[in-house]
Amino acid sequence: MPHRPIIHARDHGHGGADPAHIVSEVVSTSAKGRFSKIKWGTGLAVTDEGAGVIRVDGGGGGTGLTSPLTTKGDLWGRTTTDARVPVGTDAQVLTADSTQTLGLKWAAPAPVAPTGPAGGDLGGSYPNPTVLRWTGDLAGTTAGKIVWAADTNLYRAAVNTVKTDGHLQAVGELYARLGQGEQLKLGQSSVSGAATISFGNAADTNLYRSAAGDLRTDGVFRTGSHLYIGQGNTNQLTYSVGDGHFYFSSANDTTLYRVSAGQLKTDGGFQSVAALQAMSGAASRVYVGDAGDGNAAVWFGSALDTSLYRSAAGALTTPGSFALNPSAVGVRTVVAGAVDSGGTGYRMLRVAN
Repeated sequence: MPHRPIIHARDHGHGGADPAHIVSEVVSTSAKGRFSKIKWGTGLAVTDEGAGVIRVDGGGGGTGLTSPLTTKGDLWGRTTTDARVPVGTDAQVLTADSTQTLGLKWAAPAPVAPTGPAGGDLGGSYPNPTVLRWTGDLAGTTAGKIVWAADTNLYRAAVNTVKTDGHLQAVGELYARLGQGEQLKLGQSSVSGAATISFGNAADTNLYRSAAGDLRTDGVFRTGSHLYIGQGNTNQLTYSVGDGHFYFSSANDTTLYRVSAGQLKTDGGFQSVAALQAMSGAASRVYVGDAGDGNAAVWFGSALDTSLYRSAAGALTTPGSFALNPSAVGVRTVVAGAVDSGGTGYRMLRVAN
Protein backbone atom coordinates (compact mmCIF):
# COMPACT_ATOMS: atom_id res chain seq x y z
CA MET A 1 0.00 0.00 0.00
CA PRO A 2 1.19 3.59 -0.48
CA HIS A 3 3.27 5.08 2.32
CA ARG A 4 3.64 8.64 3.32
CA PRO A 5 6.52 10.66 1.84
CA ILE A 6 9.90 10.45 3.53
CA ILE A 7 12.07 13.55 4.02
CA HIS A 8 15.85 12.85 3.85
CA ALA A 9 17.86 14.58 6.60
CA ARG A 10 20.20 16.17 4.09
CA ASP A 11 20.59 19.94 4.12
CA HIS A 12 22.10 21.77 1.15
CA GLY A 13 22.51 25.01 3.02
CA HIS A 14 19.23 26.55 1.93
CA GLY A 15 17.34 25.99 5.18
CA GLY A 16 15.40 23.01 3.78
CA ALA A 17 15.66 19.60 2.10
CA ASP A 18 16.77 19.07 -1.50
CA PRO A 19 13.53 18.41 -3.45
CA ALA A 20 15.33 15.75 -5.58
CA HIS A 21 15.89 13.69 -2.42
CA ILE A 22 12.26 13.63 -1.33
CA VAL A 23 10.81 10.15 -1.63
CA SER A 24 7.29 10.92 -2.78
CA GLU A 25 6.02 7.34 -3.09
CA VAL A 26 7.09 3.88 -1.93
CA VAL A 27 5.14 0.83 -3.07
CA SER A 28 5.62 -2.50 -1.33
CA THR A 29 4.39 -5.72 -2.88
CA SER A 30 5.49 -8.21 -0.22
CA ALA A 31 4.73 -8.87 3.38
CA LYS A 32 8.43 -8.54 4.10
CA GLY A 33 8.41 -4.98 2.91
CA ARG A 34 10.35 -5.45 -0.34
CA PHE A 35 9.90 -2.37 -2.53
CA SER A 36 8.73 -2.77 -6.10
CA LYS A 37 8.87 0.93 -6.92
CA ILE A 38 10.42 4.05 -5.42
CA LYS A 39 9.80 7.57 -6.68
CA TRP A 40 11.88 10.69 -5.99
CA GLY A 41 9.96 13.86 -6.45
CA THR A 42 8.12 14.04 -9.73
CA GLY A 43 10.91 13.15 -12.22
CA LEU A 44 12.67 9.97 -11.10
CA ALA A 45 11.41 6.47 -10.33
CA VAL A 46 13.06 3.06 -9.95
CA THR A 47 10.87 0.06 -10.71
CA ASP A 48 11.61 -3.63 -10.17
CA GLU A 49 10.49 -5.32 -13.39
CA GLY A 50 11.21 -8.78 -12.05
CA ALA A 51 13.65 -11.43 -13.25
CA GLY A 52 16.53 -9.23 -12.11
CA VAL A 53 15.53 -6.25 -14.29
CA ILE A 54 15.38 -2.73 -12.82
CA ARG A 55 13.87 0.08 -14.87
CA VAL A 56 14.82 3.71 -14.23
CA ASP A 57 12.35 6.41 -15.31
CA GLY A 58 13.27 10.10 -15.24
CA GLY A 59 14.82 12.88 -17.35
CA GLY A 60 12.34 15.60 -16.41
CA GLY A 61 9.54 14.30 -18.60
CA GLY A 62 9.02 11.17 -16.64
CA THR A 63 9.81 8.87 -19.62
CA GLY A 64 11.94 5.69 -19.33
CA LEU A 65 15.59 5.53 -20.43
CA THR A 66 15.94 3.59 -23.73
CA SER A 67 19.10 1.48 -24.14
CA PRO A 68 21.05 2.10 -27.41
CA LEU A 69 22.73 -1.32 -27.17
CA THR A 70 21.86 -3.89 -29.82
CA THR A 71 24.69 -6.46 -29.94
CA LYS A 72 26.55 -8.66 -27.53
CA GLY A 73 29.58 -6.76 -26.29
CA ASP A 74 28.25 -3.26 -27.11
CA LEU A 75 29.09 -0.48 -24.67
CA TRP A 76 26.98 2.48 -23.63
CA GLY A 77 28.65 5.70 -24.71
CA ARG A 78 27.71 9.35 -24.95
CA THR A 79 28.24 12.53 -26.90
CA THR A 80 25.48 15.00 -26.16
CA THR A 81 23.10 12.06 -26.01
CA ASP A 82 23.43 8.41 -25.12
CA ALA A 83 24.82 6.27 -27.96
CA ARG A 84 26.09 2.77 -28.70
CA VAL A 85 29.82 1.93 -28.87
CA PRO A 86 29.81 -1.11 -31.19
CA VAL A 87 31.72 -4.18 -30.06
CA GLY A 88 35.18 -4.67 -31.66
CA THR A 89 36.78 -7.80 -33.11
CA ASP A 90 38.72 -10.49 -31.28
CA ALA A 91 42.00 -9.36 -29.66
CA GLN A 92 41.17 -5.64 -30.01
CA VAL A 93 41.22 -3.36 -26.98
CA LEU A 94 39.13 -0.28 -26.16
CA THR A 95 41.22 2.85 -26.78
CA ALA A 96 40.51 6.51 -26.04
CA ASP A 97 40.56 8.57 -29.24
CA SER A 98 39.35 12.17 -29.26
CA THR A 99 38.92 12.09 -33.03
CA GLN A 100 36.08 9.58 -32.69
CA THR A 101 32.47 10.80 -32.25
CA LEU A 102 32.10 8.94 -28.95
CA GLY A 103 35.75 9.49 -27.89
CA LEU A 104 36.41 5.73 -27.97
CA LYS A 105 37.37 3.07 -30.49
CA TRP A 106 38.32 -0.58 -30.66
CA ALA A 107 41.88 -1.11 -31.99
CA ALA A 108 44.80 -3.56 -31.98
CA PRO A 109 46.91 -3.12 -28.86
CA ALA A 110 49.95 -0.88 -29.31
CA PRO A 111 53.30 -2.73 -29.13
CA VAL A 112 55.10 -2.48 -25.85
CA ALA A 113 58.90 -2.67 -25.68
CA PRO A 114 59.97 -5.71 -23.63
CA THR A 115 62.00 -5.28 -20.47
CA GLY A 116 63.83 -7.61 -18.12
CA PRO A 117 65.61 -10.91 -18.87
CA ALA A 118 65.33 -12.33 -22.40
CA GLY A 119 64.21 -15.89 -23.01
CA GLY A 120 63.66 -18.48 -25.72
CA ASP A 121 66.15 -17.97 -28.56
CA LEU A 122 67.44 -14.76 -26.95
CA GLY A 123 69.88 -14.31 -24.09
CA GLY A 124 70.89 -11.42 -21.88
CA SER A 125 68.41 -8.67 -20.93
CA TYR A 126 66.21 -6.24 -22.82
CA PRO A 127 66.47 -3.81 -24.50
CA ASN A 128 69.74 -5.33 -25.77
CA PRO A 129 69.67 -9.16 -25.74
CA THR A 130 73.00 -10.77 -26.61
CA VAL A 131 72.03 -13.95 -28.49
CA LEU A 132 70.21 -13.91 -31.81
CA ARG A 133 68.50 -16.48 -34.01
CA TRP A 134 66.36 -15.47 -36.96
CA THR A 135 64.43 -16.59 -40.02
CA GLY A 136 63.87 -14.53 -43.14
CA ASP A 137 65.82 -11.32 -43.82
CA LEU A 138 68.22 -9.77 -41.36
CA ALA A 139 68.74 -6.05 -41.84
CA GLY A 140 71.94 -4.32 -40.74
CA THR A 141 74.11 -1.30 -41.41
CA THR A 142 76.66 -1.19 -44.23
CA ALA A 143 79.54 -1.77 -41.85
CA GLY A 144 77.60 -4.08 -39.54
CA LYS A 145 79.05 -7.46 -38.63
CA ILE A 146 77.66 -10.61 -37.11
CA VAL A 147 80.20 -11.48 -34.44
CA TRP A 148 80.67 -14.64 -32.38
CA ALA A 149 82.87 -14.56 -29.27
CA ALA A 150 84.62 -11.42 -30.61
CA ASP A 151 87.04 -13.44 -32.83
CA THR A 152 84.71 -14.91 -35.49
CA ASN A 153 82.67 -12.75 -37.84
CA LEU A 154 80.62 -12.51 -41.03
CA TYR A 155 79.99 -9.24 -42.80
CA ARG A 156 79.37 -7.40 -46.08
CA ALA A 157 82.73 -6.54 -47.64
CA ALA A 158 81.47 -5.09 -50.95
CA VAL A 159 78.47 -5.16 -53.28
CA ASN A 160 77.05 -8.71 -53.21
CA THR A 161 80.10 -9.89 -51.22
CA VAL A 162 79.97 -11.56 -47.81
CA LYS A 163 83.27 -12.11 -46.02
CA THR A 164 84.71 -13.63 -42.87
CA ASP A 165 88.12 -12.72 -41.48
CA GLY A 166 88.71 -16.34 -40.47
CA HIS A 167 87.85 -19.74 -41.91
CA LEU A 168 84.51 -21.01 -43.20
CA GLN A 169 83.72 -24.69 -42.66
CA ALA A 170 80.75 -26.60 -44.04
CA VAL A 171 79.44 -30.00 -43.01
CA GLY A 172 77.74 -30.29 -46.39
CA GLU A 173 78.76 -29.08 -49.84
CA LEU A 174 79.84 -25.58 -50.90
CA TYR A 175 78.81 -24.00 -54.21
CA ALA A 176 79.99 -20.96 -56.13
CA ARG A 177 77.91 -19.59 -59.05
CA LEU A 178 75.16 -22.11 -58.23
CA GLY A 179 73.18 -23.19 -61.29
CA GLN A 180 75.46 -21.34 -63.73
CA GLY A 181 77.57 -22.92 -66.46
CA GLU A 182 80.69 -21.94 -64.50
CA GLN A 183 79.39 -23.46 -61.26
CA LEU A 184 82.05 -24.69 -58.82
CA LYS A 185 81.17 -27.36 -56.25
CA LEU A 186 83.28 -28.49 -53.31
CA GLY A 187 81.98 -31.72 -51.85
CA GLN A 188 81.67 -35.44 -52.32
CA SER A 189 81.70 -37.26 -55.66
CA SER A 190 78.33 -38.86 -56.35
CA VAL A 191 80.18 -41.72 -58.13
CA SER A 192 83.25 -42.53 -56.00
CA GLY A 193 82.33 -40.79 -52.76
CA ALA A 194 85.77 -39.14 -52.72
CA ALA A 195 86.38 -35.49 -51.83
CA THR A 196 85.94 -33.72 -55.16
CA ILE A 197 86.03 -30.32 -56.85
CA SER A 198 83.45 -30.35 -59.66
CA PHE A 199 83.44 -27.74 -62.42
CA GLY A 200 80.31 -26.74 -64.36
CA ASN A 201 76.69 -27.46 -63.54
CA ALA A 202 76.87 -30.67 -65.61
CA ALA A 203 79.45 -31.98 -63.07
CA ASP A 204 81.44 -33.58 -65.94
CA THR A 205 84.85 -32.08 -65.08
CA ASN A 206 86.50 -32.88 -61.78
CA LEU A 207 89.61 -33.00 -59.64
CA TYR A 208 89.76 -35.34 -56.68
CA ARG A 209 91.89 -37.41 -54.29
CA SER A 210 92.04 -40.99 -55.56
CA ALA A 211 94.53 -42.26 -52.95
CA ALA A 212 97.01 -41.02 -50.36
CA GLY A 213 99.07 -38.27 -52.01
CA ASP A 214 97.32 -38.88 -55.37
CA LEU A 215 95.32 -36.16 -57.15
CA ARG A 216 93.35 -37.16 -60.24
CA THR A 217 90.99 -35.90 -62.94
CA ASP A 218 88.80 -38.18 -65.08
CA GLY A 219 89.27 -35.89 -68.09
CA VAL A 220 92.09 -33.81 -69.61
CA PHE A 221 94.32 -31.48 -67.59
CA ARG A 222 95.63 -28.36 -69.37
CA THR A 223 97.73 -25.45 -68.17
CA GLY A 224 98.30 -22.05 -69.73
CA SER A 225 101.53 -21.54 -67.79
CA HIS A 226 104.36 -23.60 -66.33
CA LEU A 227 103.67 -27.03 -64.87
CA TYR A 228 105.87 -28.27 -62.03
CA ILE A 229 106.20 -31.84 -60.72
CA GLY A 230 108.18 -32.34 -57.53
CA GLN A 231 108.84 -28.60 -57.31
CA GLY A 232 111.93 -27.72 -55.29
CA ASN A 233 113.35 -31.26 -55.36
CA THR A 234 116.53 -32.26 -57.20
CA ASN A 235 114.41 -34.44 -59.51
CA GLN A 236 111.95 -31.61 -60.30
CA LEU A 237 110.30 -31.73 -63.72
CA THR A 238 109.11 -28.47 -65.27
CA TYR A 239 107.18 -27.83 -68.46
CA SER A 240 107.69 -24.30 -69.71
CA VAL A 241 104.92 -22.82 -71.83
CA GLY A 242 107.23 -20.06 -73.09
CA ASP A 243 109.67 -22.29 -75.02
CA GLY A 244 107.89 -25.66 -74.95
CA HIS A 245 110.81 -27.31 -73.14
CA PHE A 246 110.79 -29.96 -70.46
CA TYR A 247 113.40 -29.11 -67.85
CA PHE A 248 114.82 -31.78 -65.54
CA SER A 249 116.10 -31.02 -62.00
CA SER A 250 115.64 -27.82 -60.05
CA ALA A 251 118.75 -26.41 -61.82
CA ASN A 252 116.88 -26.59 -65.18
CA ASP A 253 120.14 -27.70 -66.90
CA THR A 254 118.77 -30.75 -68.74
CA THR A 255 116.12 -30.36 -71.43
CA LEU A 256 113.99 -32.22 -73.95
CA TYR A 257 112.03 -30.34 -76.58
CA ARG A 258 110.58 -30.31 -80.10
CA VAL A 259 112.84 -28.68 -82.70
CA SER A 260 110.62 -29.36 -85.73
CA ALA A 261 107.82 -31.63 -86.92
CA GLY A 262 108.45 -35.12 -85.53
CA GLN A 263 111.83 -34.10 -84.03
CA LEU A 264 112.82 -34.19 -80.34
CA LYS A 265 116.11 -32.83 -79.09
CA THR A 266 118.13 -32.54 -75.94
CA ASP A 267 120.93 -30.02 -75.50
CA GLY A 268 122.99 -32.53 -73.52
CA GLY A 269 123.58 -36.29 -73.62
CA PHE A 270 120.91 -38.99 -73.74
CA GLN A 271 121.34 -42.18 -71.74
CA SER A 272 119.26 -45.34 -71.73
CA VAL A 273 119.44 -48.13 -69.15
CA ALA A 274 117.77 -50.57 -71.55
CA ALA A 275 117.88 -50.88 -75.36
CA LEU A 276 117.44 -47.84 -77.56
CA GLN A 277 115.74 -47.99 -80.95
CA ALA A 278 115.48 -45.65 -83.88
CA MET A 279 112.95 -46.11 -86.71
CA SER A 280 111.28 -48.93 -84.76
CA GLY A 281 109.40 -51.37 -87.00
CA ALA A 282 110.89 -49.96 -90.23
CA ALA A 283 113.42 -51.58 -92.59
CA SER A 284 115.85 -48.86 -91.55
CA ARG A 285 115.52 -49.78 -87.88
CA VAL A 286 118.57 -49.25 -85.66
CA TYR A 287 118.69 -51.06 -82.33
CA VAL A 288 121.29 -50.26 -79.70
CA GLY A 289 121.49 -52.83 -76.94
CA ASP A 290 122.89 -56.18 -75.82
CA ALA A 291 124.62 -58.38 -78.45
CA GLY A 292 123.42 -61.47 -76.61
CA ASP A 293 126.74 -62.17 -74.94
CA GLY A 294 126.68 -59.24 -72.58
CA ASN A 295 128.53 -56.94 -75.00
CA ALA A 296 127.09 -53.74 -76.45
CA ALA A 297 125.91 -54.00 -80.06
CA VAL A 298 124.27 -51.95 -82.77
CA TRP A 299 121.79 -53.92 -84.87
CA PHE A 300 120.57 -52.78 -88.29
CA GLY A 301 117.32 -53.60 -90.11
CA SER A 302 113.97 -54.81 -88.93
CA ALA A 303 115.22 -58.44 -89.00
CA LEU A 304 118.15 -57.52 -86.72
CA ASP A 305 120.46 -59.68 -88.93
CA THR A 306 123.27 -57.17 -89.30
CA SER A 307 125.29 -55.97 -86.32
CA LEU A 308 128.40 -54.24 -85.13
CA TYR A 309 129.61 -54.95 -81.64
CA ARG A 310 132.51 -54.83 -79.23
CA SER A 311 134.16 -58.22 -79.17
CA ALA A 312 137.06 -57.27 -76.92
CA ALA A 313 138.83 -54.27 -75.55
CA GLY A 314 139.43 -51.93 -78.48
CA ALA A 315 137.89 -54.38 -80.96
CA LEU A 316 134.75 -54.00 -83.12
CA THR A 317 133.27 -57.02 -84.85
CA THR A 318 130.60 -57.70 -87.44
CA PRO A 319 129.65 -61.32 -88.10
CA GLY A 320 128.88 -60.52 -91.74
CA SER A 321 130.56 -58.45 -94.44
CA PHE A 322 131.77 -54.89 -94.22
CA ALA A 323 131.39 -52.87 -97.44
CA LEU A 324 133.05 -49.63 -98.52
CA ASN A 325 131.61 -47.31 -101.16
CA PRO A 326 134.35 -45.06 -102.54
CA SER A 327 132.79 -42.77 -105.14
CA ALA A 328 135.20 -43.84 -107.85
CA VAL A 329 134.98 -47.61 -107.52
CA GLY A 330 131.38 -48.20 -106.40
CA VAL A 331 130.37 -50.61 -103.68
CA ARG A 332 133.23 -52.92 -102.69
CA THR A 333 133.49 -55.59 -100.03
CA VAL A 334 136.33 -55.57 -97.54
CA VAL A 335 137.72 -59.11 -97.16
CA ALA A 336 140.09 -60.26 -94.44
CA GLY A 337 143.22 -62.04 -95.74
CA ALA A 338 144.91 -65.12 -94.41
CA VAL A 339 146.70 -65.15 -91.09
CA ASP A 340 149.95 -63.15 -91.25
CA SER A 341 149.15 -62.06 -94.81
CA GLY A 342 149.98 -58.58 -93.77
CA GLY A 343 153.11 -59.56 -91.92
CA THR A 344 153.89 -61.53 -88.83
CA GLY A 345 150.98 -61.03 -86.39
CA TYR A 346 148.86 -59.12 -88.89
CA ARG A 347 146.03 -60.05 -91.17
CA MET A 348 145.63 -58.27 -94.53
CA LEU A 349 142.37 -56.56 -95.47
CA ARG A 350 141.57 -56.70 -99.16
CA VAL A 351 138.99 -54.81 -101.14
CA ALA A 352 137.46 -57.13 -103.71
CA ASN A 353 137.16 -55.99 -107.33
